[in-house]
Amino acid sequence: MFFFGQGEVTEEEVVNVLVGVFLHPSYTIPLMGCFRPIAQHIVDKAVALLRLVPNLRSIPEDTAREDDRDRVLDGVVNVIEFYCQQGRGLDLHELACLAFCRALDMGPFLLRFIYSRVFFSIAMFIFVLVLPFCPK
Repeated sequence: MFFFGQGEVTEEEVVNVLVGVFLHPSYTIPLMGCFRPIAQHIVDKAVALLRLVPNLRSIPEDTAREDDRDRVLDGVVNVIEFYCQQGRGLDLHELACLAFCRALDMGPFLLRFIYSRVFFSIAMFIFVLVLPFCPK
């Protein structure tokens, strides 16, 4: 890829820019459609960044209503960073699940990758692996 006056842009640089908006509900589908050849790299980078999120708890009084989400995310360049700074980990988890479902719908080849990387790595699902099964 070439941008006028900027020199060559690497695939890694493109992935680093796109992963910031991958979880944005308005951009997941266009990203997966336009950047299908590097979709796995985008998902991989998103998973790596989500692993760095300290917790998935949210501050109750600061959580926005679902219909406010698009307004809140206007102009946000990095969704993961924005939600972490706002202390809205649960909202971030919801956006991540939505984005991964949409990516999977557009790229079934990501099934094994998303399942193995996301389900077993996000802290919210640790209890599934640690607690023994207890029928009630």
